[in-house]
Amino acid sequence: MLIKKLLAFIASIGLVLTIQPALANTNLNLSMLCNDGTPRDVFSLPYSGWVLVRNSVNAPVAGQVVNMSVTGAAALEFPQGLITDASGYLYYNVTPTLGAPPQDIVVTAQIPNSNTNMSCRTKSMTWNASSIRTPLDGPSEVSAGSSATFTLSVNLINGLPMPRIPITWQHFGPGLVMPASTVTDSQGKAKITVLFGSSDQGLMTLLASMNFGTGLRTVTKNVQVKGVPQPVVQEAEIYTSEQKVFVAIKNAKGTVVSVKIDSRWFRFTATSDVHIFHTPATAETQNVAAYINGQLMNVATLSIVGFEKPSPKPTPTATPTAPSARTPSSTVACRSGQKVLTVTGIKPTCPSGFKVSKQAMPASAKTVTCKKPGFTIRMAKPMTTCPAGYRK
Repeated sequence: MLIKKLLAFIASIGLVLTIQPALANTNLNLSMLCNDGTPRDVFSLPYSGWVLVRNSVNAPVAGQVVNMSVTGAAALEFPQGLITDASGYLYYNVTPTLGAPPQDIVVTAQIPNSNTNMSCRTKSMTWNASSIRTPLDGPSEVSAGSSATFTLSVNLINGLPMPRIPITWQHFGPGLVMPASTVTDSQGKAKITVLFGSSDQGLMTLLASMNFGTGLRTVTKNVQVKGVPQPVVQEAEIYTSEQKVFVAIKNAKGTVVSVKIDSRWFRFTATSDVHIFHTPATAETQNVAAYINGQLMNVATLSIVGFEKPSPKPTPTATPTAPSARTPSSTVACRSGQKVLTVTGIKPTCPSGFKVSKQAMPASAKTVTCKKPGFTIRMAKPMTTCPAGYRK
């Protein structure tokens, strides 16, 4: 009999030990806020709620674990974890599944090791997309090497903002979008920054995509990226051809140009973006300096190939000699793209559209000859039409 009583006592102790953990939290109670305080029984946007844990004397319980679950087309987020804070609160966010059909959403909170639980029930729905406005604001023109901010506003037709809407950003053309995805803030706005490189130029198309449960909506904005103008560099090129000294003035139209050849000075105004000055050489070696608006641009020492020193004039006699039948002439090579020709005569100049070239016409070139009094032009085929003023 004594043994039976002892066994019964041990068994009763074991029963208490197994039951006690399940009853450890029976004195706690729950309160829940089912949404962010706005009375509603339908929703399609994320919202926030809370759970409050209190003890039997209605005092908040800090550090209490709460099991949370949801049924239906939605997901839960816990900004501060699943343990109540110093005031006994646990906060949670509910995000509905976009595009899901209307259905009940049930959020349940439960104290572990107890039968204490509570649920909130709402019903999801999809918005009428025609009642939502999504303007995308930002500059329509930017400069290379800069950055620009673009703002998407998501609002109902009555002006109320739509927060926490996921936005996906894409772009075509120049630029770098940062970041690639955002979420609208409490004012229904989402901002991104686009960076443009120093060499970017052309049209950029920015796209912002979102889903309100009725399909994807994409808003676009076109932005023209303007290249940074490159500074114009003025140049003075010095060279020799056909026993002449040449100075080519580039990108200096309207400026005053001074050229010094040994001890001789020449002064003129450049009349085009590429102005060619030339004069016959007077020695086998010529020291040349070129100035633009008084600023020295280039110096060079030229060796004149084939230079012939002029012979002295003959001393007059009682019987004058007959004048020379021909006046000495010279030849200059001219070029326009792939077209090549030569002009022979006294002080020959290139016809309109051609410029003096250092490269002579190939000796093997087939030519067409055009003339006018005192000048002859030999044009490399396929050119066959004589310049203005010349005839075959």
